[in-house]
Amino acid sequence: EENSEEEDEMVVDGVAAAAVIGTDGGAWVPISRVGAAGGILGGPIGSSLSGFVDATFSPDGIRIAGHGYGGSLHFWTTSGRKYGDEVESERWSAGPCLTGHFRGVSDISWEVSRGQYLLSASLDQTCRLWTEVPLTSSSGTTSVCDDVTWHEAGRPQVHGFDLNALACVSDHRLVSGADEKVTRVFEAPKATLRLLQSLDAAKMG
Repeated sequence: EENSEEEDEMVVDGVAAAAVIGTDGGAWVPISRVGAAGGILGGPIGSSLSGFVDATFSPDGIRIAGHGYGGSLHFWTTSGRKYGDEVESERWSAGPCLTGHFRGVSDISWEVSRGQYLLSASLDQTCRLWTEVPLTSSSGTTSVCDDVTWHEAGRPQVHGFDLNALACVSDHRLVSGADEKVTRVFEAPKATLRLLQSLDAAKMG
């Protein structure tokens, strides 16, 4: 780190996350741990499947990029630590992560009423929901409605077989088919509906 007497180093934990370590009187001690411990395929969006495989500092030392086993990219930022501060004072905040299927996509289907979101089925045995998310300014406020980006917002199905087909039907329902030749019907839970409603409200300003 640019304001430290000696540069910090990083240890990548294959199960949990990346630990930032620094020197304290000549001894290496943990400063921070970033990431989600115990990330699993069906866990929170952007969780790391089986941990991280790599991570690196930015040249200025205030950002970390981490590569999850499942193909996701994670980002953290710190305001830095002034020389003389306690080692434990450094704090890292997570930014939006980039996620995606890590095997081939076998089918996609738009939400039928107005294309509010896109569903994708994959040979990685997941069905994922993608939708527009309004960008935020550096102050944390939502930008104008034209400034949006697409992100994974949910995983309606995490299965034990490769998914081959899906169709989005009325009233936020989807039908999927997998290798075991069984079709299944899923209905969006209330939490997903509230998320979609809040994103719509944010895009409207």
